Amino acid sequence: MKNTVKKQGKTSTSLPLEGGGRRVGVKELRDTARALRKRSTDTEAYLWRHFKNRQMQDLKFRRQQPIGRYVVDFISLEKKLIIEVDGGQHDSNPDD
Repeated sequence: MKNTVKKQGKTSTSLPLEGGGRRVGVKELRDTARALRKRSTDTEAYLWRHFKNRQMQDLKFRRQQPIGRYVVDFISLEKKLIIEVDGGQHDSNPDD
């Protein structure tokens, strides 16, 4: 189910994510996402150089974004696209 939001005369449809993609969520996850942005892996840093400032097909990406109870590596809210970069950090958690 999508939520319709009206801002400054424009109507937009938000994603059916917790908070509709807005900054809503668990404080601990927000702090975790900030810490992850500060200590990106080499691969994440490389990808971010290409994703930021709409360099990739004019898509806006966010990095280390809390979604529900997870923190995803990259997300394009307008295209409903999540990119998760696998690495050694996922070996310790069998749920990943």
